[in-house]
Amino acid sequence: MPNTLVHLGVQSVSTKAVFKDADFKWIAIGCIIPDVPWIIQRIILVAEIGIDPFDLRQYVTVQASLFFCFIFCGVLALFAASSTKIFLLLAANSLVHLLLDAMQIKWANGVHFFAPFSWQLVSFDFVWPEHGISYVFTAAGFIALVYFGIRDWKTKVVLTVNRSKYAAAVVLLALYCILPFWLRFGPDQADNHYIATLRNVEERPGRYLELDRSRYRSSDNTVEIFSGERIKITGDHPSKDATLSVKGYFSDNNTVNVFSFHIHSPLRDVSSKIALVGVLLIWLMALMKKKITVEKNK
Repeated sequence: MPNTLVHLGVQSVSTKAVFKDADFKWIAIGCIIPDVPWIIQRIILVAEIGIDPFDLRQYVTVQASLFFCFIFCGVLALFAASSTKIFLLLAANSLVHLLLDAMQIKWANGVHFFAPFSWQLVSFDFVWPEHGISYVFTAAGFIALVYFGIRDWKTKVVLTVNRSKYAAAVVLLALYCILPFWLRFGPDQADNHYIATLRNVEERPGRYLELDRSRYRSSDNTVEIFSGERIKITGDHPSKDATLSVKGYFSDNNTVNVFSFHIHSPLRDVSSKIALVGVLLIWLMALMKKKITVEKNK
């Protein structure tokens, strides 16, 4: 998927072309909403708090779907005075975010536009994240972050004190957090991200596998999957450590014979971190300079 700077660049310009007075601060939140479950997953896995990584992957896969992005947009919009306007702004940017994600080549990955009715991953597979156009849009995104961030941080954010809206927000947040427990078997049955293939170790031999952005270690020819397990690879592989996407078949429980791989640049992670820090700073500046106000019964 594109890094967050790409999303900020494309979506800030396109949003402001449609919504002339759209506040960049809210646009940025809309750009980030689809990534929130994946960010939380990474934090949980790094913290090693004992949650089964396969169950966690199923859970966040559900939350990252378009339908659940819209639910989370509703939660945030209900805290704003102009709830309908903010919801439309956040929802539009969540949709565009997922459309941009689907544009890139992502083995073992994709977007759920029609969940919970269909758990078929959608990917248009146009370009790799390392394509030259991605670097152009990354640079454009950094310029957009600086330009619109400086221009719009003084724009007032008007929040509301409204018990009815707060109650509705709590209900939506509960749905966002609880419903994935019941729906998480959908991604498992569809073998999204090859969760079922990887979980059922004894059934692996002969099964087809794709991995997205796994860390390859050349010293022992292994890749680390999201669960922390290291799987040995044979066949095609690079000569040095790298972040890889691979395609292959299990030859035994812990070995994949790879017939195709792609090396990823570290730019994506670095650019996304820069974007997230930049957005956080813009909101903090608005808060410290009292550009975030609260009005009752709005």
